[in-house]
Amino acid sequence: MWYNAFVKLLLRSPLHGLASHGVMLISYRGRKTGKPYTVPVSYAVDDDGALLTTSFKTRAWWRNLRADAPATAVPVTLRLRGKEVDAQAEVVEAETAVADYIRVYLRRFPNIARHFYIATEADGTLNGRDLARAAAKRVIVRCIVVGQD
Repeated sequence: MWYNAFVKLLLRSPLHGLASHGVMLISYRGRKTGKPYTVPVSYAVDDDGALLTTSFKTRAWWRNLRADAPATAVPVTLRLRGKEVDAQAEVVEAETAVADYIRVYLRRFPNIARHFYIATEADGTLNGRDLARAAAKRVIVRCIVVGQD
């Protein structure tokens, strides 16, 4: 996408503050080729301090972050708020867990619920059927920064 190059340039510049409050770069190596990739992604922080991003299952980039063994994570580098940090990434594919993380994500960015096609009920909660439908189409990539206090 043409705007990815612009966002990468912006996040690496002294003007990163214009976007880095909700967008970061995630850099990783291809699982089969070892080729380096960098992708700009929006992110939210969960209650444990992990950085969450979401992708449609039909996209390919996140598949490089699947661990070879269960309960392991893949090393990545993040460009986060103007700094390069090492992190461990895990892909969450189980629909109930994805739904839980989408809730966290939408707490941070409530105005984008419509982009997920999730209605908000009168009491402010997310429509359960819409949430389940969105979770069936998405994955969550959860990144934990290494060595951060």
